[in-house]
Amino acid sequence: MKDFVAQSPSRSYIVVLDNADRVRDMDHNMLPMLLRLNVCVLLVSDLPFEKYFVRTGLAPVVKLFVAEYSKKDILVIMMNDFEAVREQLRIELESYKHANLSEEEIDKHLKIVEMLTPDFYENYLNIFLNVFFKVCRDLKELQLVALECFHKYCEWVLDGTTAADDVTRLWRNISKTMKLALGTIFMRMENVNQELLRPITVDGQTSSESVEKMQTMKRLAQTLELPFYTKFLLIAAYLASHNAAKEDKRLFMKYHDKQKKRLQSVNAKAEVSKKMATQLGPKAFTIDRLLVIFYAILDEKVGLTCNLLAQILTLIHLKFLNFASSEGTIMDGSTRLQCTVGMDFIVHIG
Repeated sequence: MKDFVAQSPSRSYIVVLDNADRVRDMDHNMLPMLLRLNVCVLLVSDLPFEKYFVRTGLAPVVKLFVAEYSKKDILVIMMNDFEAVREQLRIELESYKHANLSEEEIDKHLKIVEMLTPDFYENYLNIFLNVFFKVCRDLKELQLVALECFHKYCEWVLDGTTAADDVTRLWRNISKTMKLALGTIFMRMENVNQELLRPITVDGQTSSESVEKMQTMKRLAQTLELPFYTKFLLIAAYLASHNAAKEDKRLFMKYHDKQKKRLQSVNAKAEVSKKMATQLGPKAFTIDRLLVIFYAILDEKVGLTCNLLAQILTLIHLKFLNFASSEGTIMDGSTRLQCTVGMDFIVHIG
């Protein structure tokens, strides 16, 4: 390590470390080493530098606070994707997905695509950001969803039923698609809305409501892509909803008081558990209890950050969690939540 720090590079370099707060979990000499390099080291983090358990004697650190992107900033950045988006639309028209179209129709659509202007794409982005900006500020996610909705936005223009400058009519055509995409943002569900509407049959006959619901949840869980910690939060929420709070110590602590098992007590608890599972449904739980179970089932050491709390809000927005009491803030600790998903869904997520 000492020899590495003492090296003097012949060229100018900048070392950029994204998610730099992970340095806190590394060896204690890692941060001093980074600050003593003979190159510029940029630490990108959501945490203030005071949270790094910094010791005295380190090299001075210059702190730069970067503001979030505004709607105007995101619009300018996404406008740079216009040529790439139009090229992808052209490739899709030539792909096998549109084999049902004649060559003349494909050529006609390709000519319309070449005539699309940056103003047309800017009008679309203004409509898109007016819907999505309040819900999502993540640039990568906005770019993905904007690309998916843009293909639908162009359908009426390619068919010749709507003029490219008729913004009002184009908004009416795309509004339903954007509302569906707004409900499935962050989920990577592709055509899950069409799959949910598809009838489910068993041996050629329509299945019962319970089988249909189970199959729907299975497809939903298989097409769902949640962040890593969000999955553990959802599992912890299910455990909190379907287990009594007094059992948490016995279930989630490694060293707990031994409990004498008597046959009468076991049978009584089995009857209560059966009744809870079949009749009473999920119970309400607090945010504190959710986080305690989350840390108990997670092997990694994760700090309680704003990003982690924001993932709880994402589960609420996706209707996987519901407010069981008056809707308060997550931070005040008085909010009580309830898990809405079933056992089959949690098993597939697990």
